[in-house]
Amino acid sequence: MTYLHSLMVVALATLAAACSRVPESVEIHQANMAAITTGASSTAPDPPNNAGPPTAPCKGNAGPRMVALSAPSHVAGADAGGLHYCIDVTEVTQGQYAEFLKGTTTPPGSEHPRCADNRSYLPDVGPSYPNEPRNCELAAWAPDATPDKPVVCVDWCDAVAYCRWAGKHLCGKVGGGDLAIEESDNPSASEWYNACSEGGTHAYPYGDNYEPQPCLGADRTNLSHAGNPTSAVGPAGEHRTCVGTAGPFASLVDLSGSVQEWTDECTWHATAEGGGWLCAVRGGDYLSDAAGLACRLTNRRNIGAASAHFGFRCCSEPR
Repeated sequence: MTYLHSLMVVALATLAAACSRVPESVEIHQANMAAITTGASSTAPDPPNNAGPPTAPCKGNAGPRMVALSAPSHVAGADAGGLHYCIDVTEVTQGQYAEFLKGTTTPPGSEHPRCADNRSYLPDVGPSYPNEPRNCELAAWAPDATPDKPVVCVDWCDAVAYCRWAGKHLCGKVGGGDLAIEESDNPSASEWYNACSEGGTHAYPYGDNYEPQPCLGADRTNLSHAGNPTSAVGPAGEHRTCVGTAGPFASLVDLSGSVQEWTDECTWHATAEGGGWLCAVRGGDYLSDAAGLACRLTNRRNIGAASAHFGFRCCSEPR
């Protein structure tokens, strides 16, 4: 009886220890969940979840979740840790933009002094015909069928209006406001470039050298999709390898590839007819080569341009 009793005690002790031990996968998941909220470093980025309000440290009331970043400290108003701001973890989705269309009370054309000619916030889609191909086909805007895909076929003014409605702003100058396009590749000045380049330390979100697989560019796109962005681009944030390397930067998805992103980095372009505003669209898209997928600015377009290659994400201030 003594021997059997001893065996039972050992068995019960072993079982209790096993039940109290937290599996490694649970520990990693819990660490990642904490990192996405606090901006702490983690072993892997937490999967993007675009539902609900932004994370607690960031201002805003709608759209993708956000993370807080710091820019390099050599700017006016920065503390020893840099100047802090927040940015969406993914591009704004069709479902989120549909909520804006239902809820906004801002008349088109009043969202910014540059936007007096804006007549509608609806994505600029329409039927495409063989003899009249259209970049923004009807299928590019289908929020009921594809709510998680990035919203596209919106112009700069539409992006500005959405971000303001969401209690945020279109990414521009670190510390708030628009940014002269000449400063667009300065990590101390540009919210978007600082986020993509990890404070100016990388040429691409994932490192210094181009790699064909992490982000959705021309090298990764199936050639059968080359003329059809509706089928080429999947849900926002699906490319979990297209992220930064450390800390909160590792939570930012698709700053390179997928769709290009409007920013509040603009310049006046004078022409014989009078001219117009050109604003940055950044990060390249699913058809971009290595140069186009880099964090540095490679493209600027008229603020009224809408394309199936153009989307956006928002920035905001910490609470």
